[in-house]
Amino acid sequence: MDQFHITLEDGSSCPVQVVRSPRRRTVQLVIRKDGAVTARTPKRINNTWLIAWAQERAPWITRKRSELLTRFPTSPTPLFEPGAPHLHLGKIYQLDPQLAARKRILIQGDRLVIHAHTPNRPEALAAQLDAWRADYAQRLFSARLARCFPPFAQMGFTRPTLRLRLLKRSWGNMRSDGRMTLNRDLIRAPLTCLDYVIVHELCHMAHMNHSPAYRALLTQMRPNWRADKALLERTLA
Repeated sequence: MDQFHITLEDGSSCPVQVVRSPRRRTVQLVIRKDGAVTARTPKRINNTWLIAWAQERAPWITRKRSELLTRFPTSPTPLFEPGAPHLHLGKIYQLDPQLAARKRILIQGDRLVIHAHTPNRPEALAAQLDAWRADYAQRLFSARLARCFPPFAQMGFTRPTLRLRLLKRSWGNMRSDGRMTLNRDLIRAPLTCLDYVIVHELCHMAHMNHSPAYRALLTQMRPNWRADKALLERTLA
């Protein structure tokens, strides 16, 4: 079962996407800024129980959707027109395309200013913004890895090589050959979430699993990792 529906208090039908994981131990409802609802659950959970459990939380879903609509009002503005909202390091900026001879992107106050040769072409703006994000992420993620690594160096580990990818199913991974991959989309998350993911992957140098020993090391290195994880899921779910 990939999706089911529950009935909200106003009588409307609410679809709930289901994401199952053999590693997950608890059931969690996640609501994105656009109001989409996801149930994250262990594989063993029975479908009938899951639907009833989600239905009991219909009032909470309605309340949270209302809160998110207040914080992140939906915008009818297309993604690459002036005023369109774009998330960067956990903050929403309004797109401000401007005609310019020199192509560059600047953050000015609450605006994401794109100096472009053709500011009225969405496909050109999309390509320019994607290239800027890729470069920004490469520099920032490398710097944050360097900042997070010293405690692991003291344990005798060698700093891993870093590569960035757009991953569909994870925020990152750590290979036994010393290669760390991070999801480039983390550039949209708050900095504390990025550091959490980096530390999470660095801990896999000691434990290539999610055993109690791994969690103990993660807690030692990042005592507030649960709050960081929850913030990441709220921001980019």
